[in-house]
Amino acid sequence: MPTVYEVLGLATGADSGQVKAAFHALAKRSHPDVNGGDANAANRFKEISAAYETLSDPEKRAAYDLCLKHKQAEGRRRMWRAMATAAASFLITVGCGLYFLPSALSAHEPKPPIVPAEVSSPSPTPADSFFTLAAKAGLKVSGVWMSTAAPATGASRAASDDPWDR
Repeated sequence: MPTVYEVLGLATGADSGQVKAAFHALAKRSHPDVNGGDANAANRFKEISAAYETLSDPEKRAAYDLCLKHKQAEGRRRMWRAMATAAASFLITVGCGLYFLPSALSAHEPKPPIVPAEVSSPSPTPADSFFTLAAKAGLKVSGVWMSTAAPATGASRAASDDPWDR
């Protein structure tokens, strides 16, 4: 939709004399009496008259100019938001592509056959406890009371050296 300045063929900073001269020149060419019933000329004349009415009154012109500046600023904000969104989605797409690229490329390479490793010790059985497995692995478990005897009960339990059993 053209601005009132574009309707009259003027620049934004046109003075009142230029507005009046442009209106009279366009009104002569688009007046319904001159164009004899042409509907397009009548609509064009209405647009020209509305534009002149807005630009000839200083208060209406100031309000229109302010509204025009707000619309232009909003258009710039929308453009920057769209550009920022496009840039962010590009960076995310490229980042994900670079992250997943090595695994995607290696998925198409032939993989060496899986050779079972030789077992040096028998697999643990469910009966093996953590402490037994740790001892077989050569780990020293400290701070944990470990006994192979049955747990103490009754009076002998109270005489135990372990502070956790009291």
